Amino acid sequence: MSAARHSIAFYAFSPQGLTLGMRLARDMEGDLFAPDRLLRTTEEGGGACSASGPVHGDAEGLTFGEIAAREGTAGILPGQRVGSPVWPVRSFSSLSEMMEEQFHAYPAHVFIGATGIAVRAVAPYLRGKTVDPAVVVCEIHGRFVISLLSGHVGGANALTRNLAARTGGTAVITTATDSEGLPALDVLADIAHCHVADPENLKLVTAAILAGRRPLLVDPRHFLSLSAEERASLFLERETLDTSPDAMSPAPQVVVGVHAVPPASGRLRLYARRLHAGLGWRRGVPAEVLLRGLLDALDAAGLERNALSAVATSDIKKDDPAIRFVAAELGLPLLFFSPDELAGMPVPHPSVRASELLGREGISVAEGAALLSAARGFGASARKVPHLILPKTRHETYTVAVALA
Repeated sequence: MSAARHSIAFYAFSPQGLTLGMRLARDMEGDLFAPDRLLRTTEEGGGACSASGPVHGDAEGLTFGEIAAREGTAGILPGQRVGSPVWPVRSFSSLSEMMEEQFHAYPAHVFIGATGIAVRAVAPYLRGKTVDPAVVVCEIHGRFVISLLSGHVGGANALTRNLAARTGGTAVITTATDSEGLPALDVLADIAHCHVADPENLKLVTAAILAGRRPLLVDPRHFLSLSAEERASLFLERETLDTSPDAMSPAPQVVVGVHAVPPASGRLRLYARRLHAGLGWRRGVPAEVLLRGLLDALDAAGLERNALSAVATSDIKKDDPAIRFVAAELGLPLLFFSPDELAGMPVPHPSVRASELLGREGISVAEGAALLSAARGFGASARKVPHLILPKTRHETYTVAVALA
């Protein structure tokens, strides 16, 4: 099987499902798959191919136009063959073998057919709700669309609603928070670009909310998109968290922020990825030393490394492997800024050496790069100026600063 080309994989197992799959895959730019038994090779042999086999044309002896005419499905041209500009279909001989190879290669899978087919196909490859892709089942005429797996984190619930809107069908969503009309914390965390440090505690907090027990919420910067009414009715809100042993409570807690918080039973820590690290260093500094310096600076300031959003520096260091190593090790994007951009960002601790090196007055590479990155990052707005949550810290061979978006 070739690598995934699009973000959604559609699977059809009947002529009717194939017709609907053609329309949905085309409209949503997904990849469409069907079993060999359902397809036979186009007589011309000129269809596009995939590693799993050629793209096919007729289904059960009918052209897609004939199926569309019979089923009344819009979107397929009369006499249209797969492999033409409408949308290609890729064949497979074994669904289980294909799932083994590509289940985690696509963010979402849509099975157009029986729920049992989908369940049996994906069951051997499930790892957990925080990593599994979305799985949705669609009835062959689009009358019902079922969110089967990874409704919140994987986005299956949202995809189900999208598909139902396109088919005119009914979205079937069974996750408890959606059924009760309550906000889902994993979705809120994703919207707020938060790292979920304790996914095992999501269930505890959600169960408390559903039972009418109000968990403690510490989110002083209001990173979560909750209304004032939701905060008041669903949570006991506090500005700060008391982590002393005497203050420990058996009640579930939700702590949202950028500062490191120790784990605890029933505590859900959501680290908002709003921190932007700016780095300056002398050429020749070992990459491991630069990485260790950044992490040590974060630890000393009580900041959580999982709250980092990006690493930034001057563009004169684009060719330095040390900074690329740091970004790669942390899995973060790397931003470079020109001397003019750095000079245009006011900083509290300009460096004479950096100003001379870059030929501009009033520059601090670490502080300026951190602030510029934060000004362009998630959560930034024209009404809110980013600020340094960790002003420049100096080491003999490098400097570190961290800004909050």
